[in-house]
Amino acid sequence: MDKMKQIIVVLLMVTGCTNGKDPPEKHASWTGLALPESHYKILMLLPVSTPSHRVVFLSLAKGLADRGHKVVMLTNNNSSDDRLVTENVYEFSHGVEELHQINVEDNLAEMKWGVNDDHKARMLEVFDRATNKLYANAEINELYRKRKRFDLIILHAEHNEVIFPFVHEMHFITIAPEGLDYRQSAQLGNPLNPAYVPFVYLTMASPMGLLQRVWNAWNHLAFSLYWDAYLPVPSFQKMLLSKFPNLPPLSDIEKNQSLTLSNSHFSIGTPIPLLPSQVEIAGMQCCSKTGPLPHDLQEWIDESSNAGVIYINLGSFAPSSSMNNDYLPILLEAFSRIRQRVIWRYEDLPSLPKNVITRPWCPQQDILSHSKIKAFLTHGGLLSFQEAVYHGKPILAIPSTLEQTRNSKTIVEKGVGISIPKNELISADQIVDGILDLLQDNNKYQKNMAELSASFRDQIHTPLDRAIFWTEYAIRNPGVAALKSPAAQLSWTEFLLLDIIAIFLVIIFLIPYLVSFIVKRCLAFVMRKLFRREELFSLPMSAKQKMN
Repeated sequence: MDKMKQIIVVLLMVTGCTNGKDPPEKHASWTGLALPESHYKILMLLPVSTPSHRVVFLSLAKGLADRGHKVVMLTNNNSSDDRLVTENVYEFSHGVEELHQINVEDNLAEMKWGVNDDHKARMLEVFDRATNKLYANAEINELYRKRKRFDLIILHAEHNEVIFPFVHEMHFITIAPEGLDYRQSAQLGNPLNPAYVPFVYLTMASPMGLLQRVWNAWNHLAFSLYWDAYLPVPSFQKMLLSKFPNLPPLSDIEKNQSLTLSNSHFSIGTPIPLLPSQVEIAGMQCCSKTGPLPHDLQEWIDESSNAGVIYINLGSFAPSSSMNNDYLPILLEAFSRIRQRVIWRYEDLPSLPKNVITRPWCPQQDILSHSKIKAFLTHGGLLSFQEAVYHGKPILAIPSTLEQTRNSKTIVEKGVGISIPKNELISADQIVDGILDLLQDNNKYQKNMAELSASFRDQIHTPLDRAIFWTEYAIRNPGVAALKSPAAQLSWTEFLLLDIIAIFLVIIFLIPYLVSFIVKRCLAFVMRKLFRREELFSLPMSAKQKMN
């Protein structure tokens, strides 16, 4: 019965009948943009994602909904408690267990190149099973049949080939929650130069030395070949062709995207050349107007001493209670030894130091915006990094995964925080010393963070304004041909000018050969003439007369 209700609600939103279709004037623009010309129906697809990726999509969905657009979201969020269902936004889960948020990262981690063949086979089997379940879902199939009633489809840019049939022969854009991905950038016609753009899973100092550039270039090339030509994409292609026989190559579908919204910004990353179809929207979820704190948290912060408060959030992907028992005693001991009060996003702890409180959920940005918050202890996730920069709080990062390690390296390079990799955390002294260093009297980290925060905020439009504008632009200009780079249609040999270089090499080597050949023939001709002349002069007079 619940499934039937979901189908009815989705169909009502698709046809624009949910709560009527209000005129544009009813929905004031809260973002500073001009009122939309009309209201659109938008479908967001992120069947394979993590909670932080979903936050990026939700930020845009809410912004679009505030302008009167209808948004339907297909996610892998299997929790009904925080599912978004409002007047203009309807989120529903596909219900495929293998693609639930808690399983996604483990599955994708196994798919990374370098794992053994048994792992690869097992993970492909998981995704094959998930694909079958996904397209056996009546609600998904109904949505697929009605997809052309939407004005625009927005797709998760990475690891979502399973949903590509929805955008075949459709107008769509993508969101890259992890920031600009070099493989996806190449599909748009903008390959990133490995001479200075680090591979997404490597942490390289800049500028890179010769050996680092060799290793970086190899990773760029090897992963692309692995993903596109060897295993994941060909495997997904085979899975999907059994259900959609007329489906073209997945790479061709990917190249057909009109533009991508990248969760990146040059101030907190590597400045790189971008196409008009690559729009940076980092910090889209950041709020300049934060709400009031819950009474207990407000009281806890207000009653703290001048030493202030440390806020701790070690990630939303897995419950804090799943933390390795080796680390928990270290953190508890460290917190008991500092002067500051602590707010810790943690599900439950039976015994806490007197200066520590835990909450299963915290309004992170409302907390970070408070003047008494002195530092942010985080796992180094991208959204947490952006929010710390936006609100100007120095960071103590404890990264454990590749993306977190990359972000933590940026934190250290920018001089806005300290990083202690999780596998190197062995004593409470490291945490205590790190916090003391962050809060030292000269406070160099606070100064650097204030400068970085000012740079990050110094934009002509807010990231949300920019994302909304380009989303509506893509609808007003179907196909957005003016934004597409001709490079996207070139083969890699054409893009790298290998055919032109081959012609030049041929010419370069051919010209000397031709010159040499001509000179030799001319010399031979001259020599023959001279030789014949010498022979003629050396003959007796009678022989010369006979020749004449």
